[in-house]
Amino acid sequence: MAAIAALLLVSLAPSAGARALKGVAEVIDGDSMMVRGVEVRLHSLDAPELEQTCLDANGETWACGEAARDALKAKVEGRQVVCQRALLASLYVGDCKVDGERISAWLLKEGWAVIDRRGSRRYAGFESKARRAERNLWAGEFEYPWRWRDERDGSSGITLVLQDRRTVAP
Repeated sequence: MAAIAALLLVSLAPSAGARALKGVAEVIDGDSMMVRGVEVRLHSLDAPELEQTCLDANGETWACGEAARDALKAKVEGRQVVCQRALLASLYVGDCKVDGERISAWLLKEGWAVIDRRGSRRYAGFESKARRAERNLWAGEFEYPWRWRDERDGSSGITLVLQDRRTVAP
């Protein structure tokens, strides 16, 4: 039964060769949205989780996960987006654009997300510019989103990105 369900899921998911997924975006969080009923995870980046908090330049806590979601909403919510499928049969990972601009590049350039350690480093230059300009996440201290998730799932490792831009890892 599980094999049939998996086969059905794969057959319903757009294939790599399928036409682009086009539609009005409804933002879920800082790195995913719904487009025509399909959940799209943005390619090449990882944004803070909705419940995640960060420290600003003054050491004050702020809701960076909500802020990343709100920034993405301001950019794309209710607007037409075009996504090309990037990977995976059961998860739509998309390289998406709004008004011809790549959404992943914009989020990284504005400092609302970091390069996904598991994926392409295609937009690494945008992250570097945001880091140097101390935009948004880079203005203070934060845990990488995957470390934040791992910590809540029982991992003991914490990685912080400090104001002087050193990375501290276990």
